Amino acid sequence: MALLLLADARPGDLPEAAPPDDVAGWLERRTAKAAARAEQVSAPPPDPEAQRKRAEARQGRIQAGAAALDRWLSDLVTHGLASLSEDAAEACRREAARLVDAQAPGLATRVQAVAALVEVDLDWPERVLDALGRVALLSRAAQRLDQLDPATADDVRDALGWATRKDEVLARGERQVDLWQVVAQVEEVDDDDLRQQRSWLTGAASGRQALVLQFAFGKRPFPEPLAAGTAVPGELAFWPGAQGLRALFAERGDPLPLPLPLPGFPTIASALDAVADRLAACPWHDRFGLTLTGVVPVLGGPEGGGDSWLVDAEGGALPFAGGDPWTLLALSGGHPLDVIGEWSGELLTPLAAVVGGAYHRLAPRSGA
Repeated sequence: MALLLLADARPGDLPEAAPPDDVAGWLERRTAKAAARAEQVSAPPPDPEAQRKRAEARQGRIQAGAAALDRWLSDLVTHGLASLSEDAAEACRREAARLVDAQAPGLATRVQAVAALVEVDLDWPERVLDALGRVALLSRAAQRLDQLDPATADDVRDALGWATRKDEVLARGERQVDLWQVVAQVEEVDDDDLRQQRSWLTGAASGRQALVLQFAFGKRPFPEPLAAGTAVPGELAFWPGAQGLRALFAERGDPLPLPLPLPGFPTIASALDAVADRLAACPWHDRFGLTLTGVVPVLGGPEGGGDSWLVDAEGGALPFAGGDPWTLLALSGGHPLDVIGEWSGELLTPLAAVVGGAYHRLAPRSGA
């Protein structure tokens, strides 16, 4: 600090000298990075014809991989689902690897997930058949991309794992300006230390739902800082497609306190109707953010027997698991409260609750 003050007051008293080797190396690396960034900014736009050819080549590989998958599914139906019980993990891993080679990682992930359903419980054939049905639907859609309407084709590409660039989302996606309430958030980590964050947003004025999906490795921060229980004024750009759910911020302001109460579904039936509508638009959607108002948690389990349920005023009930059930029960005290969570199609995972005019985040269990 003294040297800085001296340099500011009497710069002539400090002679110039060559920087130390480590400082010189750091300066060179910084200059090189700045030059590389400038080169990227000034680089000419990609050749549209070359992009078109690459897209056509990838589509051809995906369609060939989907055709091979159809043959495997046909053989599986011919021999019966019981044949999976012998070596489901290896069979699904082998087919998933072929799909990765065909540049369809999303389809590969769905095939790989089937193995985890085999012989889990007495109802496993029904669960496996449902999962394979969605796989088959996506496989057939992949082979008919050119015959689909543009919005559905975008959804199919997304389900196949065909990433849409951020600049394309900003250029093509629908825009919505609102005060975006971050009503719930969940983070998961895979075996490769890749962290996935799902932030569920609701527009305070529009009531529209949005999902901000982010990824980061290790301890690196997520690109877009979002905190559950806050509200962010801004403009969202939605991914092209019929489902109109995933989004990113095109512009945003500073976070604000979360306005309460939150908009939500007054009954379980109305929530499930909304899920059905979203599935009708995109049948490969597998998670749904739900805000249920005025529900009472009823815990089950080994001691109480049966499942745990959220029960509305009309007697409708939705099973739930995970989250922090005992905190949820304590917050309720046997009285209605608002619950925000993720619905998988079978179970709701509670992520937050609103009671007495206060927002409470519920920590999901490890591995959720």
